[in-house]
Formats: sequence, C-alpha cells, structure tokens
Amino acid sequence: MALDREIAEEAWVQYSREYDRYAKLSRHVAAVCSELIEPAGIQATIQYRAKDPASFHRKLLRYLDENNEEKINRVKVARDALDMMGDLAAVRVATYVEADRGRVVELIRARFRGPLADGAVDVDPKAKETGYRATHCQVLLPVDLLSAPDVKNIGDTSTEVQVCSMLAHVWNEIEHDMRYKLAIPWGDEVALRDQTLQDFREAADVGDTCIEALLGLRSERIAVSLSVAIGGQLDGVTDFASNGTAVLREFVRLGYSTQGQVETAFLNDGSVERGRALIGRINVAFEVGGIPAELRLNPTNADVLFALLLERHCSDLTALYEQQLARGTALRAARIAQAAKETRALTQEPA
Repeated sequence: MALDREIAEEAWVQYSREYDRYAKLSRHVAAVCSELIEPAGIQATIQYRAKDPASFHRKLLRYLDENNEEKINRVKVARDALDMMGDLAAVRVATYVEADRGRVVELIRARFRGPLADGAVDVDPKAKETGYRATHCQVLLPVDLLSAPDVKNIGDTSTEVQVCSMLAHVWNEIEHDMRYKLAIPWGDEVALRDQTLQDFREAADVGDTCIEALLGLRSERIAVSLSVAIGGQLDGVTDFASNGTAVLREFVRLGYSTQGQVETAFLNDGSVERGRALIGRINVAFEVGGIPAELRLNPTNADVLFALLLERHCSDLTALYEQQLARGTALRAARIAQAAKETRALTQEPA
C-alpha cells in the first residue's frame, strides 16, 4: 500500500483534528527562539504557524499528480503522511543581515533537542539552483520544558525552524508562490518569470550587503562613543586607540551597545590579566598552526578586550566570520574567524 487519494483524504481529516496541537507547538518553539535571539543582540523577526489543512491536502494531491514516487511510497497509512511532512508546525526567523543566519542556527542547535538518532537538531542548509536560500532546522522542544502541563502532547513532535535573511525570505515567498501556488499555466512567459526571479535574487543579494553596511555604520558610531570610556578602564593597555573602535564594533554587533553592558559583562578585577593570558594561549596556537604573524593578537592594545569577548562568544564570532575565512577575504575578518576558532578549541567548547 502507498499514498493514494483515499489515504490523502484520511490524512487531511486526521490533520484537521490535530491542527490545534501543531499550532500550540509552533507557538512554544517561537517563544524559545525569541528567548535565544533577543539577548544575543540579533536583529530579526520571528513568525510561526501551523500549516493550513487545505494546503496540507493539496500538497499530498500534488505528490500524486506529479507521481512523486519517493513521497508516495513513504506513506502506508494516513499517520505516515503527517509524520513525513516536517513543516506542519513551522517557525521562521528572518534576520536583518545574512551574516547572522549562522549565529541563529548555532543558538538553535545548542538549545533544542532534535529528531536525529543522537538527539541532535537536524540542520539542512539549503541553497537551491532556483535561488532559494535558507537553513532548515528540525527541532524538538528542550528537555527542561517537557514537564509543563500544556506540552505533554507535543513534546515528541518536531517543528521546522527556517532561518534566512529578511530579503531572502521575501524572495523565497514570492518564488514559491510563482512556481508552486499559481494554478494557471505560465505558457510562453515562463522564461520571463524565471529571469525576473533571477534579477530579484541578485538585487536581494545586493540589498543584504547594503543592510549589513548600514548596520555596520551604526555599530561604528556607537563604538566610537564607547572607546574613550572603556579604554580608560584597561590598566596597562597603552595602545587601545589603535584598534579600540574596531574591537568595540564587535561588542556592539553582539548586543553590548552601552558602557554599562560592557562594564558589567567584561570589566572586573583581573579582567586585563585574564585577557592577556588568553592572548598568550591563542598566539601559541597560532604559531603551532602556522598562522601568519599579522593575524596574532597584541597584548598592548584593545585585543585584550577582544580576548575577553572571544572567551564568551567564540561560537557567535565563528558563525559570523567563518564564510569570510573560507573565502580568504578581508584580513580583519580572517583574523576574527581564526581567533574564534582557536579559542573554541582552547576552551573545548563543542562545535
């Protein structure tokens, strides 16, 4: 037995009965995502929904109409159709900048359980030839939430969390509607449709770059305003001015945008000594690994403060800058990415 129209009808009825359960699950997962993202200083919007039962039914019928054997053969009974479709409960995290996508995924991976055999979150970075770009994370609610009375019937049901930039989200939605939801055949205009979608994809990429540049300018201005007050508190750091603004820009990017936030989290008795000690360990690792000397950290300038940031946020910084490191782009980006990578290894923080 495999999926047929009768099973599709049964699955539709069953899902319609369970719709409220999936809606409740999506709300809970969205709330956890919000608790992760806001304290991390990531600018993003969060949306959630349970799939509309009619949309669920249409998708099953499309599998039949398209003779999708892989999907058809996975369904023996109605319940299989629900279990196969991983986005019945779904959350979308749309970040202001593309660079924050990796940070959000790492936060999700660390907080949630997942359906994989080892209990890990199933992370699927999608970059389709059509231009679709997002990371799909299949998650289960965290263990510490399972004792709440209202989650007893959703604790072992998975949710799809999609992570993408805002502009990528707009493109993804329009492309999906144009290709899959419009029932009218495109005929001779299909080439024009595809070319226009490609033009939009390229414009969205440019837009992502512009948004990141604008937010970078904002971070720069805040960092400049913080430099004098923060630099004066680092005893023995004689050359803070040489890179203080650049270092503080990374603090702002990670949500530390006021003097009080930086002081409370990082500046206390022994902080300078701890930063210099960490610099020593990182530079030894750089030397052993054959990392160029120009990437090494300097214990006489704001790198002391940067080392304290690395100690707390090496995963965030790795996620932000690992793409630049892989491409061998800007020296500053490569330096941050390499230092974050080495700090994570030194502190034995799991990847």
